[in-house]
Amino acid sequence: MRCINYLSEYLVPVVLFYIVGFAVLQKRPVFDDFIEGALAGLRTVAGILPTLVGLMAAVGVLRTSGFLDFLSGVLAGPAAFLHIPAQVVPLLLVRLVSSSAATGLLLDIFKTYGPIRGSA
Repeated sequence: MRCINYLSEYLVPVVLFYIVGFAVLQKRPVFDDFIEGALAGLRTVAGILPTLVGLMAAVGVLRTSGFLDFLSGVLAGPAAFLHIPAQVVPLLLVRLVSSSAATGLLLDIFKTYGPIRGSA
C-alpha cells in the first residue's frame, strides 16, 4: 500500500515534467498548445452542458413526481429475485439515462440508508 502512495505522489509531477520537457525539446510552443487545448475543452463543455442540465432536470422531475418510486415498486419483485436491494432499483434505472444523476441519487441513498458493509 505504501508503494501505491509513493507512486501516486510522484507520478503526476513526473508525467507533467516529462510532457513539458518533451515539448520544449521538440521546440513546441507549450503555452500556446495548452491554451488551444483549454479552449477545445471549454467548447466541449459548452456543447455538453445543455444535455447534462436537461438530463438532471428530467431525473429530478421523475423523482419528485413519484414515477421513479412507482417504477421501482413494480420492479422490486424481479430485483428481489436477483438479490438486488429494493433501495438500489431507482439507482439502476437512473444510471441507464445519466451517470451524473445516478451519482447524486447514490449519495441520497447513502444519506438515507448508509453504506452497506461487506460480510468479509
